[in-house]
Amino acid sequence: MAFHYRAETVLPRTSDLEEKLVAHFEARKFRLVHSADGLWEFRRGHKMATIYRFDIRAYATTLQVRSEPSEAGKALVRFHYDVFTLLTVPIREDVVRLEADIADFISACSPLGNDQRDRLAALPLASRFLPLWVWLVIVFALLFATVCFFWIFGSD
Repeated sequence: MAFHYRAETVLPRTSDLEEKLVAHFEARKFRLVHSADGLWEFRRGHKMATIYRFDIRAYATTLQVRSEPSEAGKALVRFHYDVFTLLTVPIREDVVRLEADIADFISACSPLGNDQRDRLAALPLASRFLPLWVWLVIVFALLFATVCFFWIFGSD
């Protein structure tokens, strides 16, 4: 099961946009796996993290970034996150964590993006995803309660 998140922004088109993009996301533990003209694909995390981690940034994530010429001197940059979540359900704070990667990149490329850091600074460190092991504990507890109920109140 995957969680998809998409965002786009318009940035000033500069000659070092690709260098800034790659350096920014590599600093956030992404690794560049594919690069073409105007397309970069990054990956980070691993699938097993959904079992024992509460941070969406540890989950297996594929990020595709596309850059297309826009208005004069501008570039339309699109971000597509594909996060492997197994049985976890993302909440708003997890989406904000993904937005934080983008907001920091915008801040690095444009002085207009600095106001987004204030709302991201107040977030707690732990995500509120429910990892797989929590779901398994809940299911087994309900199963145990059902068996006990029928054992105690069952017909003879």
